[in-house]
Amino acid sequence: MPPQSDLYLELERQKKFELVPVHAALRENSFEYQIVFHNIQSFSAHHSLVSPDVFYIQSDILLFAETWTTPSQDTNVIPSFDTVARVDVTSGKPAAYGCLCLLNDWSSLPTSPRSKVETLLFDDNGHSLSISGFVCEKLAVFSIYATPNFSRQLLLSSLKQLLQENGNVRGIFAGDFNVDFSKHNELTSLFATFDYSSSLDIHSTTNNGSFIDNIFTNITTFSSGRYISFTSLHDPLYIQFDM
Repeated sequence: MPPQSDLYLELERQKKFELVPVHAALRENSFEYQIVFHNIQSFSAHHSLVSPDVFYIQSDILLFAETWTTPSQDTNVIPSFDTVARVDVTSGKPAAYGCLCLLNDWSSLPTSPRSKVETLLFDDNGHSLSISGFVCEKLAVFSIYATPNFSRQLLLSSLKQLLQENGNVRGIFAGDFNVDFSKHNELTSLFATFDYSSSLDIHSTTNNGSFIDNIFTNITTFSSGRYISFTSLHDPLYIQFDM
């Protein structure tokens, strides 16, 4: 190949640059624990795509929102993960709400003894808030899904109660809050009152560019970001941390 040809020069130029995979940080994780949150938009329809993905399987806790699950559906279908808490739809037919908290059997995360949280609220207009998770001696973890147009005041009061009840432990509140986090809002202010902040340094969590999913925590040292989904309009979010 002529040393002055365009192809030769381009190949030489590329040798000077290192290609870094988009999600290299996940593979090079230096933290001990990982929690993933995802608005999966139907757990029954999409859990089979979660099971073979190392990103999910290597996690300690999986949190799902908008699960559409009915009480009769089995949620212990992802290998090595067991259901800790779940909120199902109230009818026998799937509907666009609900949430789920799964714990990896192999996790060394200290979660016992623990009490589970399963809350489903409806406002006067039929919009709903789903919260599932657990509280243990040192950690509280919640998966949250507020349907569009759910009462903002009821959302704030429900989260405030959880924050007040668990003020002496590390906490992770992950959810699709259907609140615009691209601008200042009452929800962010509420969390700040309890020394919680968003773990995410991003500006969008959905395919259409909106920022309505978030992870709030009072843990001070962590790594956090988003993954990619081929099944949902929402990006999976993760937080990695030590205890």
